[in-house]
Amino acid sequence: MYKRLAPLIVLIFICSGCFASEKEDVQKTEYTKMPLLNVIGGNKKDDFTQFQNLTAKQKHTMAKEWGLSPEQYTKYLYYINYTPDATTVDKNTTSPLLVLAMHAQNKAQYDGYIKQAVIIEHNEMARFLQVQHDFTKMVHQLYPKQYPITASWMKTSELQAGDVVQLFCNTHNQTCSNVLGAILPKIRKVSGARIDIFAVNKPTATQIVEFGKKNKISKKEVQSKKVTLNFGDKAFNLLEGETHKKLSLPFIVVRRNGKEVAVNLGDRHGA
Repeated sequence: MYKRLAPLIVLIFICSGCFASEKEDVQKTEYTKMPLLNVIGGNKKDDFTQFQNLTAKQKHTMAKEWGLSPEQYTKYLYYINYTPDATTVDKNTTSPLLVLAMHAQNKAQYDGYIKQAVIIEHNEMARFLQVQHDFTKMVHQLYPKQYPITASWMKTSELQAGDVVQLFCNTHNQTCSNVLGAILPKIRKVSGARIDIFAVNKPTATQIVEFGKKNKISKKEVQSKKVTLNFGDKAFNLLEGETHKKLSLPFIVVRRNGKEVAVNLGDRHGA
């Protein structure tokens, strides 16, 4: 039952105390001392062999990034390179834990992989939003009179009617869906607020529609302009020109009465 399952969608939860109070057992990887696996944009068939050629310590360090043992990570590399997964699963955007869950031998093993995948995705999203918050805070400190670069995780204000959230992202990347899944519920709760999603990856109209369906954006939300789906490359280039910065995706801007504002889009208590 658990050996061949469809690819899974990970739910992201933004929760109380997910930054300072949540304890993580994270071991920093000495990336500069590790040979890089040819994992992204390279020869898939080399991944498995390259991993076998690492030292025991290197294998342990790389596998631990996902909460896995070297043996489990070896299984993942085998599945992603030498089984039908190689043609159906994008290893650049799919967690090794989800691949292993697809081949789980029993429910306990399956649940364990899924739980670990959710925890890692949650922590990654928390770190991403925290970095955006700290970046914006520093910009305001260093350049208070210049054009503000506003991130999503700010405690200075709550989302209000009339606010427009602009999300610039690569809709081909799972991170875009993760960020959207974290902030869309808050926008839906506020009458009069809307989100404009700008696809910055030169997508076709069909691909934008499919992105909307994948993220459960309803036709009613689009028709009412609660959510808009847009070609975003030109708009993103203009934004970079205004800020005089090379911006990283995904990037979030909140506008109120035509001006950028700092808004808390999470659900952290005490915000």
